[in-house]
Amino acid sequence: MTSANLQNLVRIGELVEEPARADELSGLKQSGLSRLADAERTDLSFESRFDLAYNAAHAASKALSRLALFEAVFVIPEMIRSGQEDPVSGLLLTGLVVLGFLVGWLIYKRRPGLLDVSGAR
Repeated sequence: MTSANLQNLVRIGELVEEPARADELSGLKQSGLSRLADAERTDLSFESRFDLAYNAAHAASKALSRLALFEAVFVIPEMIRSGQEDPVSGLLLTGLVVLGFLVGWLIYKRRPGLLDVSGAR
């Protein structure tokens, strides 16, 4: 998606521009790593462990999208709650889920510094 596309989404209210904050990114990183650690607990059911790993990937995905992709806040949760469904929001949601799984896999492999927030504004 190009910068012009993103600006169009801001113009029509599908995205809200908001710079990433270091405390926000740090919280997302901690949330993701904590959930990932819990996902390794063998005393939990497979379903619980999958849910924890998925949510770890979601936290990492959100942190990376805020930090690296385009510094905007997705309003997808509000669109889902209000029943709004269109091709753009569906594509964005699908992209976030795919990105979440990829990032979760990278975290699982313990890539050092993947979510380093020291350079955040």
